[in-house]
Amino acid sequence: MFKYITILILYIYLILCTISDIRTKKINLKLSLAFLLLGFFIYPFFIKSDIKILLYNLLPGICILLVSLFTKGAIGAGDAVILIIMSFYMPSASILIILFFSLLMASVIAVTLIIKKYSRKYALPFAPFITLGYTIFLLI
Repeated sequence: MFKYITILILYIYLILCTISDIRTKKINLKLSLAFLLLGFFIYPFFIKSDIKILLYNLLPGICILLVSLFTKGAIGAGDAVILIIMSFYMPSASILIILFFSLLMASVIAVTLIIKKYSRKYALPFAPFITLGYTIFLLI
């Protein structure tokens, strides 16, 4: 039962981030903070996963955040924040799988946009792809 509640909470967060990212090209940090605090509460009581799994899940988000800082925002820090927050809702070490699906879908769209002669400076919102990657992960 609690598994489905955490999936629903995470979906609500991802959908809100997707809407925000498409509209404004930014992730709402107040919303992210609220879901992070909720994740801190949910993780020890409902997920009950090993701390190693949490650390494995946090690692990709932290790495992307560092890359974002070093590239001065070429990769959005908000996307890293989404992955970090997702870590608190995942009972298994699966963020890398979700990230793989997200990057795969984003690359397909990016190649399509390049073929259609869009500018290389076009900012592609990544939150919808994270939501799609999470959906694919749940279906598999």
